[in-house]
Amino acid sequence: SESYNQFWKEFGVLLKEGVSADFGNRSKLMNLLRFNSSLSEGATADVSLKDYVSRMRDEQKEIYYIVGPSRESLQHHPNLEYFRKQSLEVLFLHDHIDDFLMNELRDYDGKAFKSISQADIDVPDPIEDTSQMSTEQREVLLHKIKQQLGDRIKDVIASKRLVDSPCSLVNPQENMSAHMERMMKMVNEEYQISKRNLEVNLKHPILQNLSKLAEDNPKSEFFGQAVEQLFRSAMLVEGLLDNPTELLPDLYDFMEAAIAHQLTS
Repeated sequence: SESYNQFWKEFGVLLKEGVSADFGNRSKLMNLLRFNSSLSEGATADVSLKDYVSRMRDEQKEIYYIVGPSRESLQHHPNLEYFRKQSLEVLFLHDHIDDFLMNELRDYDGKAFKSISQADIDVPDPIEDTSQMSTEQREVLLHKIKQQLGDRIKDVIASKRLVDSPCSLVNPQENMSAHMERMMKMVNEEYQISKRNLEVNLKHPILQNLSKLAEDNPKSEFFGQAVEQLFRSAMLVEGLLDNPTELLPDLYDFMEAAIAHQLTS
């Protein structure tokens, strides 16, 4: 109701704190929580957990959510692409307390909460691999990308969730969210951001062409430049670049190489 929406605007954060702190009444308090979601028409937090569960698909086992700085940034996050295409509802969490809240919550009505930025997410209907790459081409490409990025990432894997974007960063199971890590970094400049997996969309033209480049010219410097731009772009989306302007020099070099290639081809 409109009156409860107004109440939530005023006291929602306090209720979230109560859910986090009051274990004895947690199940009751969880019914009072309201969220914005990928199905919301605007920015209003008008979705209850009961509403969400009632709309879950039969094969859906988990309550999906994503944490970030704002609704606007979450709407354009690459990891949301699969869920939007499949019409799977995702809760948008962008209050400062939401990371702490989700660390305390385990499940609702027997459905576990699951961040869509986790590497081990179990999606009902994974995106079909239509890349037409051979197993060897796929392995060579993933190996060369991982070789280029070295110890800045934990692993490079083929994505089953990306639709339009070439790549994204996802959390190994034990990692906290990028949003939480950004806050940790603000408090302590010496805090080391956890390594993430880079998921790549093998169907994307960029990855298709990089595969051909790796095959035709294994020592290509342009391959490394392209991988660096993909990785830093993914870091930028997560807000994990210490200084976003550091993208510019390498981006200019990358553009220069691309233009030179066009002029000689």
